[in-house]
Amino acid sequence: MSRFWVLVALSLSLGLHGEVSAAAYYLEDGTLKKPNTTIISDVLNRLTDSSKYDKRLRPRYGDKPVDVGITIHVSSISAVSEVDMDFTLDFYLRQTWQDPRLAFGKFDLGFDKIESLTVGVDYLDKLWKPDTFFPNEKKSFFHLATTHNSFLRIDPDGTVFTSQRLTVTATCPMKLQLFPMDSQKCKLEIESYRVVAKPGVAWT
Repeated sequence: MSRFWVLVALSLSLGLHGEVSAAAYYLEDGTLKKPNTTIISDVLNRLTDSSKYDKRLRPRYGDKPVDVGITIHVSSISAVSEVDMDFTLDFYLRQTWQDPRLAFGKFDLGFDKIESLTVGVDYLDKLWKPDTFFPNEKKSFFHLATTHNSFLRIDPDGTVFTSQRLTVTATCPMKLQLFPMDSQKCKLEIESYRVVAKPGVAWT
């Protein structure tokens, strides 16, 4: 039987733990605080006010690159095909970066002690996002049952954390001369598309 190895090629690994309930936030002492939805809605609206925030521009545009941290939690390897030379992964892609424009700790609304806010993932459509892609991808899809399997958190200093569940089928060139005693190594490559074309996101 063939031995199969999966290598996930990451540019930067950053471990993040902890989740909070949607539309709630934690104080520094660990107390779960019920939100004042009016204040939170006002903060979210102010953060993405089109007169101050342009999602087409990366954070600190024209200055140093954006550091993007990535972790991957693999749920399953659902298929490996020697015929098609590919494999399929089901995993959670977690990314984090800092966007100073989203810092809400500066607002004088009693938010100076709030550790983080979690909001509906549809808010992510209003934000700048890293142009992460998989160079050796053949096909992929996000999970949508019963709703989009995504998570969004924003910290007072503008640090953004997202988690998304997706399935990717990627190419895996295999050497089968020793089959069935062969050992294969497959890689899931992760890059910033902009780095390929023009520097703008830091990958170390």
